[in-house]
Amino acid sequence: MLDVKFIRDNRDVVKKAVRDKGVKLDIDKFLELDKERRTLLIEVEQLKRQKNEVSDRIGKMMREKKNPKGLIDSMKTVSQKIAEIEAKVEEINQKYTNFIYDIPNIPHKSVPVGPGPEANKVVKKWGKMPKFGFQPRTHMEIGEILGILDFGRASKIAGTGFALYKGLGAKLERALFNFMLDLHTKKHGKVLGIC
Repeated sequence: MLDVKFIRDNRDVVKKAVRDKGVKLDIDKFLELDKERRTLLIEVEQLKRQKNEVSDRIGKMMREKKNPKGLIDSMKTVSQKIAEIEAKVEEINQKYTNFIYDIPNIPHKSVPVGPGPEANKVVKKWGKMPKFGFQPRTHMEIGEILGILDFGRASKIAGTGFALYKGLGAKLERALFNFMLDLHTKKHGKVLGIC
């Protein structure tokens, strides 16, 4: 996920990344949401500060046995305004959060731009490519047939290009992590952490 400040400061770079990855997102609309959200947050903080100051004055008036009714009435209006703004901020936060998770990372300059995987270039080949008398299946097809990968559910959770490991697939993934950790901590003496 890209940092919002980076998106603000590098609007054109992010727009190009979105276009190059073939993602349909309006970065200008996101930045308008961001600006509106920040403006509302500043406004609500100012109103809360005002409310706190007036609450202190009300307390002081009550200690001095003065009638703070006028201030209390004005604070009801301020409290209502704060609630309205916070509701609007919450509504914007929903759109904002959904939007920011869809913004792709910036690809490296060396990555070819194209409509699909056919635009990728082969950087290195190793070994002899096997010849089959049949059309081999991809690891994705095999994983779904075996019931260890679920791309449909993964795309709902994280977007396209991700896999959800389930059943034996999840156990295999965990075993690979453990193998890597054991190898690096026992054989190479390095301590690593996974987030």
